[in-house]
Amino acid sequence: MKNREFNSSLIVFIILVVLGRMGCFAQTYNVPASGSDTVTICGGTIYDPGGLGDYPSYCDGYLVIYPSNAWSSVQISGTYDLNNGSDYIVIYDGAGTDGTQLAYGTGYATVTVTSTHGPLTIYFHSSSYTYGYDGFFFSVWCLGGACGSYGPTVEVSSSSEGVLVTWEEMDENAMSGYIVEYGYAGFTPGSGSTVYVTGDTCLLTGLNPLTTYDIYVYYDCNNDGIVTNEVPTLVSYMVPDFNLCIDYSDLTSPGVTCTYGYVTNPLANVGVVSGHHTVMTSGYSPRTNYQLLCV
Repeated sequence: MKNREFNSSLIVFIILVVLGRMGCFAQTYNVPASGSDTVTICGGTIYDPGGLGDYPSYCDGYLVIYPSNAWSSVQISGTYDLNNGSDYIVIYDGAGTDGTQLAYGTGYATVTVTSTHGPLTIYFHSSSYTYGYDGFFFSVWCLGGACGSYGPTVEVSSSSEGVLVTWEEMDENAMSGYIVEYGYAGFTPGSGSTVYVTGDTCLLTGLNPLTTYDIYVYYDCNNDGIVTNEVPTLVSYMVPDFNLCIDYSDLTSPGVTCTYGYVTNPLANVGVVSGHHTVMTSGYSPRTNYQLLCV
């Protein structure tokens, strides 16, 4: 029985070691006891240098946490239990200890802070006596803005120069640009013509008049110029014909359709009625089947 129990324990130990090497515990990170370190994550747990045990003495290091998504902010939330007064943590906005201080903690408390945009930094200091204190642990999340959740607010207008697509820009530090994709109405996203834009406007030229196009505008959240996995805004738009005018001297020309009929059905017939003008001074007009008074 003891051999079996020993073998079972050994098997469990081996499984845990293998799982650990496979990355099952890869979402756990420690603030270094000295110096600095960086991680890029959107989930996981941050511990003091002692991990699950008591933290060591004479710590003086910091960890910079970058969001996995370039458009996100980092939020941490958790509890600290430190030797009151002599040991403390400071959380800074941005990378390093020169940014705005978001939180300062000593003793025992809970804290939740969020970076303005991008990374935040956890600095930890401990003195010579630290026995019996748990340290801290913080859960990490990325808080995304519009990128990856929904597309920009888009407006479309046109002129003789082309179709102008405009939108409201995001934080210029969040990503490198935008992608405008367009094609005939009903085309499959990812198969249309694309234009990469770094501003907030795009002029589409060479579109066919009196034709409806689907126009997709994407944030380039991954900064790769590819629309795959991005969430767009779709606008369907019919291109007007600014050269479309009726030549009243040639009502039989292509593109002109004339109809005639009576007041009750003016579209009864297609064609042009030839005739002359008659001046009427009173009564009802025969041209309207005697339905309208003459003026």
